[in-house]
Amino acid sequence: GLLQFRNETLAPSQNALGRMAIALADTFNAQHRLGIDLNGAPGENFFSQAVPGVLANSRNSGSLNLSASFTDVVGLTTSDYRLDVKADLSYTVTRLSDSKVFSAADLAAAVPANSFDGLTLAFSGVAAGGDSFLIQPTRNGARDLSVQLSDPAKVAAASPIITGNAVANQGSGAISAGKVDAAYLATPLAATVTLTYNSATNTLSGFPDGSTPIYSAGQAITFNGITVTISGKPADGDTFTVGKNTGGLSDGSNALLLGALQNKKTMGNGSASFSDAYGQLVSTVGNKARQLQIANTAQTSLTTQIRGLQQSVSGVNQDEETANLLMYQQMYQANAKVIQTASTMFDAVLGISR
Repeated sequence: GLLQFRNETLAPSQNALGRMAIALADTFNAQHRLGIDLNGAPGENFFSQAVPGVLANSRNSGSLNLSASFTDVVGLTTSDYRLDVKADLSYTVTRLSDSKVFSAADLAAAVPANSFDGLTLAFSGVAAGGDSFLIQPTRNGARDLSVQLSDPAKVAAASPIITGNAVANQGSGAISAGKVDAAYLATPLAATVTLTYNSATNTLSGFPDGSTPIYSAGQAITFNGITVTISGKPADGDTFTVGKNTGGLSDGSNALLLGALQNKKTMGNGSASFSDAYGQLVSTVGNKARQLQIANTAQTSLTTQIRGLQQSVSGVNQDEETANLLMYQQMYQANAKVIQTASTMFDAVLGISR
């Protein structure tokens, strides 16, 4: 029963909770790094993140050292894996939850090489036929999750860019608050970008790459990892600025994006959010607990019936035994009276003969 609980309930629940913790740390850290703190400095990692666990079989005879890293946390599953080295030193990886096998050819063809289900394997040393390794990608994810920031001033709640409309604009055009993605970190703004509208060509100019895209109200405009939208009808010569935010005061735009991660599909290959995964875990554990409660009630009733049948055949009934003892006592006393009467008669006979 304990082994069944460990294999069917405890380990899968630990893996599911660990996957949520790893995905939370990865996505939250990525978004946090895209913001700036109160001092205008780029955000740092907010959470620590676990690393996949790899356990070597104690009977391995080779010198192979196997390690694993996360390639894409969106593709992580809640399963453990086993790597087996064959006699010809090729290897396979088996997903233990459904026994799906990844061959050496499958792993070699993956991008990056030796990757599967959001993991990448790294090898060093020489394996021997029959060696095996247990890979636990998410088992310790929740255990190893911790907050790394202790200074509230380092919370990157603000966006690294700030947008604006020129005061002299004559049209109704308005630029939105911008967003940045990971590409922005490689090419952050060095100077303010001024976008100018040309009514004759219906284009915008001033982009760092020299492009002049056609203006369409409300259409997303992306450059250097920055995304903005301009709505309304600008007048000829109207300008819009995208500049570097030098301070995080009175700006919580990145904090809003961090909060929005709760319902973003960041798990299960884009099919589940943190809320979805947590709800599924709670439902699974709750259903299993209820199933075991019902089974326990049924088995307890069955055990009571069996015990009653057994006791009816070979058990001891105190009332019955007490009655038997009283009967034996009375029989003993009656026999004692018989012996006493015989002794008296024998004495009387002897007295007559004298």
